Amino acid sequence: MFRFAVTACLLAACSSQPAARSASAGCRERVVSLHDVTTEAVLRYDAQPCLVGVAEPTDLATELSAQLTGIPRVESTESILATRPTQVLALATVAEHLPELFRELDRRGIGWTAPRLERLSDVTSLAADLGKRVDREAASRVFTEKLTSARSQASGGKRPRVFVFDCCAPPFTAGRRAVITDLLAHAGADNVFADVDDDWFHASWEAAIQRRPDLVLIDDYGNSSALAKKRQALAQIAPLAKLPVIVLPLRDALGTIRSAEVILKLTSAIAGSSG
Repeated sequence: MFRFAVTACLLAACSSQPAARSASAGCRERVVSLHDVTTEAVLRYDAQPCLVGVAEPTDLATELSAQLTGIPRVESTESILATRPTQVLALATVAEHLPELFRELDRRGIGWTAPRLERLSDVTSLAADLGKRVDREAASRVFTEKLTSARSQASGGKRPRVFVFDCCAPPFTAGRRAVITDLLAHAGADNVFADVDDDWFHASWEAAIQRRPDLVLIDDYGNSSALAKKRQALAQIAPLAKLPVIVLPLRDALGTIRSAEVILKLTSAIAGSSG
């Protein structure tokens, strides 16, 4: 199944020209979405009738997952092509896992997009592009305008230093090219590994401690037992165990079209952790 979380490396941004339109019920496109980020956008744009296939969700909001009832799940190149799509929507991590799919899409002249998301501006561009590809430009503008107007929360005082803890031991964390780093910057904080020229990578507990974080941000995959284990892991690392912890759903860390709201959420959570 497609469980394209932050544990996969991302490829360079890439896309093709939109393919010729083909009618499906309630939509002029036949759309396959292969990542939660793109699936969320399609659903929030009220373009569910466009979907003819979707990767099994990893961490969608409950109300969005309910809208996927009856839509075929796809995971292989063959199952995706069998839906006869006119547009395939994904992020670069999907292209890394299925390069043969995107070569075949190009060969058949099928439209696709699979960008790398590193900054808020990348999310804004994706939100606008998806609106065009699913014929919901008016709906997408509601989100792109918020994303464009999102302002960095400049701080005249000390900016909190944040250690992002995604999972695992040694810890999996975010570098400069992960969009969460830019979201934190907009929220008035700094990722302690923002100088590392990578997106997501394994660090060591020692390296995290040496960077002197003020708080820890845990990515929540929507599994309560997994979240408890992450808290337990932190509790065993004495210098980190004493730090405030904020929890962010994985779906908010990957570059959602709701990122303007995520920045406000982070700003509030960071302020609360220092109070």
